[in-house]
Amino acid sequence: LDNRLRGLPHDTCLQPVDIGQSYLDHCDELVLCVAPGEGNKPMSVFRDIGGEAMCFPVQFPTGEGSFNDHRNIRISPSQYFKARLFSADGRFARDTSYIF
Repeated sequence: LDNRLRGLPHDTCLQPVDIGQSYLDHCDELVLCVAPGEGNKPMSVFRDIGGEAMCFPVQFPTGEGSFNDHRNIRISPSQYFKARLFSADGRFARDTSYIF
């Protein structure tokens, strides 16, 4: 058989019991860590400085104006999100991922 037609490096249709571990054994240099915060406690969006702007770069193109940015007048989370969702340009209200 041509090696290009094989899905996994086995000469049989029988697969190893733990196919994930078998793949890791053969291709461990290609595995990336995508959970660097694993084992840590999650942080509230209200405490994370700049996290909102990093999560929504389309809404915050300059990286400024998120909830935790410095303001001369303090506002509540309710006031902040009402202002975002009912703003004149509508970019926050149109983005369903921002709403939820």
